[in-house]
Amino acid sequence: MEDWATFAFEHAPIGLVYTENREIRRCNARFAEMFCYPPE
Repeated sequence: MEDWATFAFEHAPIGLVYTENREIRRCNARFAEMFCYPPE
């Protein structure tokens, strides 16, 4: 199983995003849904 931080990030009921130098590096499904992007 994945580590708990990754699991919590991916399954959070709110939109979460990880950015680096003002670029989105990773987001969860809820964040993608909020901005009408398909899940990866």
